Amino acid sequence: MKRLGLVLAGLALVGAVNTADAQLTMQMTNGWSATFSGNVNAFWIYNSTSSLTTPGNYETSGKLNGIGTGLLPAFFTFEAKGKEGNTDLGVHFGFAPQVSAGRNVASSFGTDAAGAQIDMRQVYLTVGGTWGQILAGKELGLFERQAILTDMTLFGAGVATGFRGTSLGRIGYGYLYTDFRGQFTYSSPAGKVAQISFGVFEPTTTGAGGFGTPTTPFTYGDLPRFETEITFKPKMKNTKNTVLVWVDGMYGHVKCAAVDADCESSTTSDVNPGISTTGLALGGKFDVSGFSFMASGFLASGLGSLFEGDAFLGGSIAGDGTDAFGNAKSSQGYIIQAMYTIPNGKVTLGASYGQNKLKLTSDEQADIFGGAGNFSSRSSWIGQFTYHWTKSLRFVAEYTNFSAKNYTGVGTDDETTAKGNQGAVGLMLFF
Repeated sequence: MKRLGLVLAGLALVGAVNTADAQLTMQMTNGWSATFSGNVNAFWIYNSTSSLTTPGNYETSGKLNGIGTGLLPAFFTFEAKGKEGNTDLGVHFGFAPQVSAGRNVASSFGTDAAGAQIDMRQVYLTVGGTWGQILAGKELGLFERQAILTDMTLFGAGVATGFRGTSLGRIGYGYLYTDFRGQFTYSSPAGKVAQISFGVFEPTTTGAGGFGTPTTPFTYGDLPRFETEITFKPKMKNTKNTVLVWVDGMYGHVKCAAVDADCESSTTSDVNPGISTTGLALGGKFDVSGFSFMASGFLASGLGSLFEGDAFLGGSIAGDGTDAFGNAKSSQGYIIQAMYTIPNGKVTLGASYGQNKLKLTSDEQADIFGGAGNFSSRSSWIGQFTYHWTKSLRFVAEYTNFSAKNYTGVGTDDETTAKGNQGAVGLMLFF
């Protein structure tokens, strides 16, 4: 479906988009055009989680039952494009509202009314030409963006934790969430076999609340965050078959405070120098004769197991990018995915498995408790059925089996401490 490409372009800078494919395009007398597009989706999600109580014994510890959006939020995007001389110009605004009130009550008002919130995910301008394009503003990051854009749960739900926002998809279960952040990014001309993008991003902190005396949390990014992505799309003899290969990375540096004097240890005169945050990811997707295969993986340091650094959750900042001693923790993850669309194009079946793992640091292993109880990994199996009702309307049903492990304190041994099952059904309409 061609209009779907416009929605995906609203998630990432994936090259030129033909605005004629959108349902509503207005042509201005000055040569500019304005395009409206987006989607509305709603999923009923139910899951049940069991937690380890005694060795080998699990008891139900939580259930989730409600209606919200899937991994892809509802989107309303507005885009204006024009050309002045040899320069292509554009602006883009992306609104991402929710469909849930955020809790199981008859009415919900104020900041807790998730459905009333306007999530301004995108606000950016573009300047381009035959030399490529510069994007300035708020847009999806480069590091790990292909992992989420090729994840089948982008058009489903994946693992869900609540209804005040989107479901997680495979965030924390195969990749880290890149999120929408302020940036200046250059991309080489689209439509080539290879394309490179690199950008300067607003800095992000890590390890919030993870450690304290005699060290202090890293609350200041003293360098911009640098991200890059290289994609390869070789031309195939059969134009219906496609190949996409990508590699991306990032680098950042954080300190406990902007002023060095505020970084002094409470027990010594040493100044905490901060830590570097790094990430490297690669992946590939191959589509042939109705089949689609995808695999991706990442290695990171100081970013944690869910987001790429700290996140503001439930009124406070949280993150697991460091240990209790202020050391950067290493994380890794991967996805394997297979999908098949029957010849008439009406039904698509998909299955995937993914995992994110957070390693113990040497200080944690040397601690008296040996890291016992610390988070080790999350993993999930997901099966998906999609019925393409019309060119714009989809019915999606999913089953998810998920689990989490903690370290036991004996070397790097871990054990399953939580596991569960989830079902989700929903409708997605693109316009």
